[in-house]
Amino acid sequence: MAAANPPSSLQCLLIMSDALHSTSNPCVNCGACCAAFRVTFYWAETDSAEGGLTPTGLTNSLGPMTRCMKGTDTYSPRCIALEGEVGAATRCLIYPQRPSPCHAVEAGDEFCRKARRHNGLPEDVFYDLTGATRTRNTLRPE
Repeated sequence: MAAANPPSSLQCLLIMSDALHSTSNPCVNCGACCAAFRVTFYWAETDSAEGGLTPTGLTNSLGPMTRCMKGTDTYSPRCIALEGEVGAATRCLIYPQRPSPCHAVEAGDEFCRKARRHNGLPEDVFYDLTGATRTRNTLRPE
């Protein structure tokens, strides 16, 4: 089998844009990171600060400088903005306004694998934005 040419930068942007709005996005069908960690961030990321985006009403204060997403500061965390069944079909109700810790997690990274393990999901199998199945550090086309 001949090796496929890597996609261009424009193709990557189009793939990423489409993936954010489709069920092929691995995060749409997972949501494990939203139900595994406390989501803590600087208070100025909330809409109560100029330029902040995250809805303050969906957060709890952890002190004068930090907030967390409601539901994530419990023994069994689950973000208030997560809708759906973890591992089956989920979505973030505030995706465009989500705080910085949510931007930091990427499909298949250390936090993703830990969150999937926490939620009883296989940690070493996920789908990248091109639709290829990845197992640990290998890629194979569907």
